[in-house]
Amino acid sequence: MTVDTMDKLVHSVFPDLTDERLFANRAILAPRNQDADEVNAFVVDQGEGDVQQYKSKSIDSVSVDDGTLYPTEYLNSLSPSGLPLHLLKLKVGSPIITLRNLNSDDGLCNGTRMTCRAFARHVIDAEIVSGTYTDRRVFILRIELTPSGAGLPFTLRR
Repeated sequence: MTVDTMDKLVHSVFPDLTDERLFANRAILAPRNQDADEVNAFVVDQGEGDVQQYKSKSIDSVSVDDGTLYPTEYLNSLSPSGLPLHLLKLKVGSPIITLRNLNSDDGLCNGTRMTCRAFARHVIDAEIVSGTYTDRRVFILRIELTPSGAGLPFTLRR
């Protein structure tokens, strides 16, 4: 099947975006992070309710002697693999997936699929929708991340 718009792509994979069971077994694969970000933004925009925004709280920083070489705006625009965007936008019901092992005892391993249930200032309340821990509610805390092998001339912390 060939599709020519984002709307057709998303709705061919997820015919009913309110059916959260579809998120457990289906995915749209993208060749580049930028493409994945566009698909994710489109899916979030299609959801009902208010958008919750999580900024990296201006903690994007570098570990070099002269941090003034890299303006904050530039650091915020970077999207290395394994890091969330500087500005993460979600809604209740949005599908999310962990990109690293956070807590295997609670089922928060790389690739765990979840649905957002509620938001707090520094916490995402989510429900696991796939695997052994299906239907378990988990809390994802704000943490500082540093990607390895990002190909940058500095170490980015977000």
